[in-house]
Amino acid sequence: MKTPELVPLIDIHLETTVPNVSTTSLGMRVTTFVLGGTFEGDRLRGTVLGGGDWAVIDTQGAFRIDGRLTLQIEDGPVVHMSYNGRLSMPEDSMGILASGRALDPSAIYFRTAPVFEVEPGPYGWLNTVQGVAAGNLGPGFVPFEVYEVI
Repeated sequence: MKTPELVPLIDIHLETTVPNVSTTSLGMRVTTFVLGGTFEGDRLRGTVLGGGDWAVIDTQGAFRIDGRLTLQIEDGPVVHMSYNGRLSMPEDSMGILASGRALDPSAIYFRTAPVFEVEPGPYGWLNTVQGVAAGNLGPGFVPFEVYEVI
């Protein structure tokens, strides 16, 4: 069996709303809407049309991420991207974000596993990609790097 390798796919920069936090029967729910953004890589680039992230904070303080994005390829079709993952960060992180600063990427664990859905054609290869991503958090923005697992 071949050991999986990671190939850079796209860097994404999301513009987000302030998270909405509420208590539900499942626990603390954190909903963040994506207002727009951009993405760029060697094989595709474009704009983020919108999306959102619906996370639940578990009993150990880790975020269980459930996200969806709609991407518009610059010279091509719309791509639907969905991802699940985990985010863990220090207790003072919300205060850092509220002060207008980004978090130190080495202080958090932010990983997701994106998959894509696109019409058949020149970008149909995205339908076969399993991705992994590493991200960070800033006030009103979320940058992350997406890699294709080969």
